[in-house]
Amino acid sequence: MQLTDSHELVLKNVPEFGHQSRSLFQLDPSFVHLNNGSFGVIPHFVEEATQRMAHVGETNPDLFMRTGRFWRSIDASREAIAKYVGADTDTCVFVPNTATGVNTILRSISWSAEDILVRSDICFDTVIRAVESLAQFKTAPRTAMLKLGLPATHATILENFRVQLKQWRAAMPEHAKLVIIIDSIASTPAVLLPWREMVKICKEEGAWSLVDAAHSLGQEKLELKKIDADFFVANCSKWFYAKRGSALMQIPFRHQEMMQPLIPAMVNDGPGHQIHPNKFVTQFYWNGLADWLAYMSIVPALNFRRQIGGDEKINTYCHALAVKGGLRVAEILGTEVLDSPKGDGELVANMANVRLPIDTSIPGPKVFQLFHTETLGTYRTYAVPYMFNGSWWVRACAQVYAEMADFERLGHVLVEVCRKINSTANDSHIVAFP
Repeated sequence: MQLTDSHELVLKNVPEFGHQSRSLFQLDPSFVHLNNGSFGVIPHFVEEATQRMAHVGETNPDLFMRTGRFWRSIDASREAIAKYVGADTDTCVFVPNTATGVNTILRSISWSAEDILVRSDICFDTVIRAVESLAQFKTAPRTAMLKLGLPATHATILENFRVQLKQWRAAMPEHAKLVIIIDSIASTPAVLLPWREMVKICKEEGAWSLVDAAHSLGQEKLELKKIDADFFVANCSKWFYAKRGSALMQIPFRHQEMMQPLIPAMVNDGPGHQIHPNKFVTQFYWNGLADWLAYMSIVPALNFRRQIGGDEKINTYCHALAVKGGLRVAEILGTEVLDSPKGDGELVANMANVRLPIDTSIPGPKVFQLFHTETLGTYRTYAVPYMFNGSWWVRACAQVYAEMADFERLGHVLVEVCRKINSTANDSHIVAFP
């Protein structure tokens, strides 16, 4: 890497995607990394660029924080991410993660007992807990579950979604709120849903849409102003290459008045005191001592993505590897991938789901502990195991630093790991993770 006259980092000799690209990331070369979806990966480029920003602030924190440099840095990130996702800048703010964004939105809505809040049957655990936590309030909505019926085609999912939405709407007063939490790319199972069309159906049926897009930023093209969901939250660290602790919360102007941060802003947002003309934006600048460097990593992450080839090149490579790699792992295991009944990769973005041949009579805690012990410790590779539709599955993530050999390695490792787990079917002993 080198610096331009404007102090912008520039990559020299960008390697081809695959194992040659490992050098771009802070990854242990002795480990096969196939779990980008949980924690993301930080390129050296982004780490160095953000540390240079940190140095500017740390040399004189008061000067940095009190003369506008901090706010301008956050604004530069907001402007960059807004342009990237096709949204108005002043509809975009940052929160630490998707769970914080979902909780912020749900707790900002003024609920009545006649309202209905819907989440899907593959909703991520932190979102489930966010929904359940509303029950502690004096006035809370009723809750319902969207049954996706996976595996299914996008067309079938949309047909069933509209039917269920109409049923909920018919069973509630006209003035009551119907709020649907929509997964864009779910976590486990890692499936790409027709979320844009689901948002459109919500509009047609008079429901609000809250899009949990934890995995979308960096995996798919976003045109948020055009899609116009009522609420949208996406992690910047999972697939976008920004530092952990950064997520985009995009709230259209029509809903901003209701929004309140979970921790009240320390900035006085009264007349003459707002940092930004938009009160909503001001409230999400500053709520106490925190490391805001993650938000400042947005611009370097965008710069890195551009220099290694751009979104289309990144996602074309990763999607093809996820589809082919998943099929190869399934072939080695003698099982199957989770996909649309059409078998065309419709449910796959950059993560593959492969069924594991694990005896389902074995207690879940034992499966998890043995799986982690063997994959992380013995075999030095990892992909996420989970239970779905009565079977064990594994989620394997494709990234620019991975290639088919990694998926083949995973497949052979899983053969041995599943064999060892199944051998304990009649053993009550639970192996502890070292």
